[in-house]
Amino acid sequence: MQPIDFSLALCGFGPANSGLLFSLAKSGTLTAVAPRGVLIIERGRSLGSGSLSRYKIPSNTLADVILECVCDERLPAAMTRLRQRSSTIARLERMRGEAPDLDLVSECLSDAAELLVSDLSQRHRIALRREHRIEAVTVRDDGMFDLVLRSRSGEQVSARVATLVLNLGGTQADESGASLRDLLHGVPPGNVPVLHSDPILQYSESDLLARLSPHIGARRTLVVAGSSHSAFSVIERLAPVSERLGLARIVLAHRSPPRFYYRDVAQAQAFGEHVDVQQDVCPLSGRVNRLGGLRFRTADVARQVFETQRLDRHRIAIEPRHVAIGRSAPGATGDLSDVAAIITCFGYRPRLPLLWDSAGAPLRLAEDEHGLTTDDVGRPMRDDGRVIRGLFAFGLGSGMSIGTEVGGEPSYRRRLDGIWLYHNHVGAKVTTGMLRDIHRDDRGISANITVASRLETR
Repeated sequence: MQPIDFSLALCGFGPANSGLLFSLAKSGTLTAVAPRGVLIIERGRSLGSGSLSRYKIPSNTLADVILECVCDERLPAAMTRLRQRSSTIARLERMRGEAPDLDLVSECLSDAAELLVSDLSQRHRIALRREHRIEAVTVRDDGMFDLVLRSRSGEQVSARVATLVLNLGGTQADESGASLRDLLHGVPPGNVPVLHSDPILQYSESDLLARLSPHIGARRTLVVAGSSHSAFSVIERLAPVSERLGLARIVLAHRSPPRFYYRDVAQAQAFGEHVDVQQDVCPLSGRVNRLGGLRFRTADVARQVFETQRLDRHRIAIEPRHVAIGRSAPGATGDLSDVAAIITCFGYRPRLPLLWDSAGAPLRLAEDEHGLTTDDVGRPMRDDGRVIRGLFAFGLGSGMSIGTEVGGEPSYRRRLDGIWLYHNHVGAKVTTGMLRDIHRDDRGISANITVASRLETR
């Protein structure tokens, strides 16, 4: 069967790829990028939200920012119907200045993505394949990509595209037992179970009790490893159930102290923070730790843990311990012989389909400690350092590093990630990359094509 042919395939349609489509719609570049149409492939039923609805935690994004992304005046006029059709918009309007829970953010993104795809389909060739997964990608010698898709019922579909964006979500990175024992100076013993934070953040309270109770008996300490947003969200999930679990304490083992987001240097100094103005301040916005800093409820949790070793009115002791590979502060590891389990919060690796070159050999993409290695417009690299024209990845477990156009604090070493960035700076940079590849021009794009992008103000 002849494969269906499209200019662009968006594989996975969660926050990253839906943010890119919003960016294309705002900048008016969809036709230039995809003159033969767009193929959208999503393994679930809902669009735009990915797995956000599963998390039982607050967002680290203000309601104002979510509304700015999906109700932008640059979007097609039909998107104004979103305010009338989506009850979540009204709820977010009432929460301006607050960070909503992720399930509400998920509903809003899903409503907005459904309406955008429906509206764009009136003027562009858009094919939507829900409940399909991408099994394999072959990179052809002519620069095209052959895709093999599989429906939930088992039907196989073939497609050929000129530009491919792989944002299929991520899987949490494993930390080896040896690395954890080194981190904690040989303790706890090797038979202690290591759990990932993602399930902890997704379980209901009853499921959380059911899943953790079997691990807790004579050993009554849980170790949370990390100092990220996820680590403090895990602590917030554990504290309310700690007495019912029979926990004696929670140990927060962190390699680096948490960083906090501040509006400006003056606000950071008012909190007693020492700010390296060269490394910690975004040169575009003046924000301190704009990309890597803890915000809102998560920042409040972190401050309570470090200042009081408690959280809210819960009685469980929470002990922060600054440790590092091969060394730690005196007494940092202490007695950890009663550790029941370790919960790791160490980031994500990208979820990828099978990748083949034109000769049928496996194609390996380069990765580093933060995920896929990409260039400045989001193109992944082969393990020999060559980029693959027309291939892009920038979601969970991949993505680009900061640049002068995006801003952010120079000390931030991780990948760019977040709803606002997908809709704005990241979306604009990827669009630039796609247009460069279409014109086979790595120096820039034609002057009459403009990719609009705004500066985050919150």
